[in-house]
Amino acid sequence: MAEAIATLSLASSCLQVIDFGAKVASTAVKLRRGQTDEGIKRLAEGCKGLIEELLLKLNKLAGIDSSRTTGAARLAFKWKWNEDEIRAIERRVAEFRSQLTVSLLISLR
Repeated sequence: MAEAIATLSLASSCLQVIDFGAKVASTAVKLRRGQTDEGIKRLAEGCKGLIEELLLKLNKLAGIDSSRTTGAARLAFKWKWNEDEIRAIERRVAEFRSQLTVSLLISLR
């Protein structure tokens, strides 16, 4: 009879350890997902800021009347003047897109 109680006690202790381990693992997953979600939000906000900056630059160029020769020359000059900045913003947006893709894939795992 004592052996049966000892076996039952051992089984109960094992179940408690397993339950505790499952709770710890579940909490760890929730924390990791929360951090991943925060990272995705920060990346999206950074990307949004870059897109707004790019749109401002492009809108300045769009306001030039290129149907006239002087307007076309002015547009070409402004485009060349801002081209490096615009290309740099495009590269940074592409980097954000890559980081967002990786973060989203990690969060789906």
